[in-house]
Amino acid sequence: MTSCLFFLDPKFRVYRINNLSIIKNIGIIITMKNNTIILSGVLCSSLLMSTIAHAEWFFRGTANNWGSTELTQVDESNFQTCQLFQNTDGNPRFKIDKLAYWSENYPEGDFTVSANTHYIINFNDTDHTITVT
Repeated sequence: MTSCLFFLDPKFRVYRINNLSIIKNIGIIITMKNNTIILSGVLCSSLLMSTIAHAEWFFRGTANNWGSTELTQVDESNFQTCQLFQNTDGNPRFKIDKLAYWSENYPEGDFTVSANTHYIINFNDTDHTITVT
């Protein structure tokens, strides 16, 4: 069975599967294989669906002016980032956001932390728990 994906991410993402590279940007798929470029608006492939359609989690908070900083995946369901919360942050706090679109984010209220402190922030995408050390 073939699955269809349509990418609307405004950022470039590059995925490598063996000698196949996929670059997605605003609904356009650019694939490169053996020095051939293929452009398409919709990519249909069950292989690529299972390989690249994964959750992307982002840190958003006062430490990065509520921008989007991608978390690093450390195992199957845990993601991590290290952040410095400055005293100038006022009320230092953050959230973890799926796909950087604010459509799904955790926790429900902002996670507050102390100023002038480095934190290793861990997020579990299965149970949505956040731990800081």
